[in-house]
Amino acid sequence: TYHWRVCTKNSSHKVDRAKHTGDICTTCKYDKASGKILTDEQIKEKEKEIIEFADIGDHINQPVKTYSSGMFARLAFACAINVEPDILIVDEVLSVGDAKFKEKSFNKMKELISDDKRTVIIVSHSLGTIKDLCDEVLWLNDGEVVEIGKPKEVISRYDEFMKK
Repeated sequence: TYHWRVCTKNSSHKVDRAKHTGDICTTCKYDKASGKILTDEQIKEKEKEIIEFADIGDHINQPVKTYSSGMFARLAFACAINVEPDILIVDEVLSVGDAKFKEKSFNKMKELISDDKRTVIIVSHSLGTIKDLCDEVLWLNDGEVVEIGKPKEVISRYDEFMKK
């Protein structure tokens, strides 16, 4: 039994009462990312994929509050990518974990991005990640749009800005 979070569809499903697999509440079978009710088989399949991808060993059986920030980030990323969202927003996801997990995450991000039916928004300060994964970049400064364009062009001007 995994106690990961409160169900977003029914807030009465508290962490200490409901069984949760990532963003899928197994009490009401609601998948937050897709807005769909899942079958027991779908939940079991996703649970297996999430646990396998997160690769945090026996810690998966411990309460999330005992996880390190890296373990939590691994689990959160594994949950997000395995519910097959139409829109995925990831914030500095490739900045956590060991080299093996970073490579696995990077390859999964490339796979998700290659799906024309999915929108992936990457929030990152890693210019390498942006260059390698993005086909369009939105540069924000103090909440204001500075520029939108191709990664190479926007990153070049961003570099100049940062040197000032």
